Amino acid sequence: MPGWAIILILTLGLAWSDVVGDAGQLAMAQDHQELGVRVEQLEQQAVRERGERLYRQACAPCHGMSGDGQGPAAPGLHPKPHDFTTGLYKFRTTPLSAMPTDADLVRTIREGIPGTAMPAWKHLLSASQQMALAQYLKTFAADAFNQKASPADALPLQLPPEPAATPEHVQRGRSIYERLQCGQCHGLEGRGDGPLASRLRDAWNRPIRPANFTRGIYKSGTMPEDLLRTIRTGLAGTPMPAWSGAISIEEGWDLVHYIRSLSKAKSFWQRVFVDTGEADPGR
Repeated sequence: MPGWAIILILTLGLAWSDVVGDAGQLAMAQDHQELGVRVEQLEQQAVRERGERLYRQACAPCHGMSGDGQGPAAPGLHPKPHDFTTGLYKFRTTPLSAMPTDADLVRTIREGIPGTAMPAWKHLLSASQQMALAQYLKTFAADAFNQKASPADALPLQLPPEPAATPEHVQRGRSIYERLQCGQCHGLEGRGDGPLASRLRDAWNRPIRPANFTRGIYKSGTMPEDLLRTIRTGLAGTPMPAWSGAISIEEGWDLVHYIRSLSKAKSFWQRVFVDTGEADPGR
């Protein structure tokens, strides 16, 4: 065999081995990637199964086994337990049309909802248990959570630090309260007795009462930023709109300061008995 033929055969053989080697490495990389995806899926499934066990023990008595808010304890509760199957969540850092983040769900589980039967689970469930429960809750409205959000909706709300609540800020907040006609639902003095209050209904066609600000109890949380978040993002499934497009962040803080001033002006016993018609025990 001529020398050039031997050289050609060796060259082709080396080239072919490189091709086979590259293909083998590519196949191995794909196998590793598929394995990684499968492991992640199994881990997520394990988390959801853990969440399901917790849900059955802690949540189903009120929210129901199917997450529709029709648990055996539901008839005696007001407001009614949340219906997770609709995909509507009131307490979010996301826009009104977007789904809550995992952190939003965990925050509600952890802190509870003041003024309702929903307790704070932070002392009974670990952080990992709270997250597992949040992952399971998402399965009740899987299509809504699996729908890819737009880039703008995917970003949670970022709030700047709270400015000082000076008398000037409170007065500006009162002007904003009047301009936005908050009193139509919440009342001129924030007692939840506005002219529209008795006609309001939620997404389930149930009567819903506007918040009575003089009580100083806010379902979204006790901190000023919780109240601002509600003002900015609204409460999905209720008549409460998102005001982020109507007022600036600064105006939002002014409104928060005014709303919080409505409860500070009253005594503790006045706030406790404001809805009962009982006389002030301090008198």
